[in-house]
Amino acid sequence: DSRLVSTMAQTSITFNLPASSAPGTVAMEVWSTVQPQLIASASFRYFDSRQPAADYFVPRRSFAGEAINVTVGLLYFDISSGVLVDVSAGGVSARFHSFQ
Repeated sequence: DSRLVSTMAQTSITFNLPASSAPGTVAMEVWSTVQPQLIASASFRYFDSRQPAADYFVPRRSFAGEAINVTVGLLYFDISSGVLVDVSAGGVSARFHSFQ
């Protein structure tokens, strides 16, 4: 279902982007055939749903020389009970045992 809605302040275009055979980033460009020099561009990212990704870190920063507890939110990181998980940050590594 493709659609174009436009006002003086904003234009919205809806269209189907074809499936990608591999994860990665593709460049998208939109322009008017009347004014082809006016190009809007953006990046679109295809991802592999089996590839874990960090969603957030809390806190995001700390003072140097200070040890701190950090919480990391992970996407697509489904682990079962009894699995060992390794973490490395700033040259320090740790191993955790998962429990559910």
